[in-house]
Amino acid sequence: MAALDEMKSMKSRRASVSLDSLLEALNRRKKLKEENAEEELLIKSIKFGTRTRIDEEKNDEVLDEKKTKKPKRRVSCTSPIQISSVRIVSKKTAKVTRGLDSLCQNYGSDSDEEK
Repeated sequence: MAALDEMKSMKSRRASVSLDSLLEALNRRKKLKEENAEEELLIKSIKFGTRTRIDEEKNDEVLDEKKTKKPKRRVSCTSPIQISSVRIVSKKTAKVTRGLDSLCQNYGSDSDEEK
């Protein structure tokens, strides 16, 4: 009985599917597969560095060794570029309250003009 119901449902599904929609679905699947294949080729073409396991203790020891060594300075006079430094020092001036002074001067002059 279940097999008969299954056959009926399959027939009804087939009847509702048009040929155009079936072809469109197949074309979409084909395009997706091609895009995925292109992406996989791109990923494979990128060469990633070799992966190695780093032991934290060894890494800490190497960092400690690098810290204890002082970096060597390179002194090179053969370069055509001369580097110089200039320091600009600005002198601080006394703070003047010009805003308040100008207000006071203007205040008095306005009252004189009205009289």
